[in-house]
Amino acid sequence: MSVIFQAQMKVKVMTYRIIILLFLTVSLSAQIKPHIVFETGYEDRSMGVYVDNEFDGSYHLSSLYSKLEMSVKYKGFSIYSHNKTSYIPENVYAYNPKQVEFTIGSEYERKSFKIYYEHFCSHSIEMLYMSDSYDRIGIRIKIL
Repeated sequence: MSVIFQAQMKVKVMTYRIIILLFLTVSLSAQIKPHIVFETGYEDRSMGVYVDNEFDGSYHLSSLYSKLEMSVKYKGFSIYSHNKTSYIPENVYAYNPKQVEFTIGSEYERKSFKIYYEHFCSHSIEMLYMSDSYDRIGIRIKIL
């Protein structure tokens, strides 16, 4: 084979690869469904603290909040993340963050069957420190 013919074959193969890559990208992007939601409001929460079955105190978190949810779905698979921040008003135009909550997870859903993993953590931003977290793995089956 001549050098020119080999170079033409390389260009041809590279062109085919680019076309296939573009086709796959367009095809996948048509099937991937992004989801973004912003939420804000007022929340009145209280948490009691117990040590050895005796009441040790309570924590009251009564504040405004904002929440940003993002997820991406592809066929039955999805990954998601939520970020929620609670604010305490300092005056009419200034609000200070008080508590931040993070959730990240993934799931696979097929008809009435779902398997999932989720991590949640919550952290205070002030001197009175409150923290909470969990890891959740589960199976959900819809019966009716």
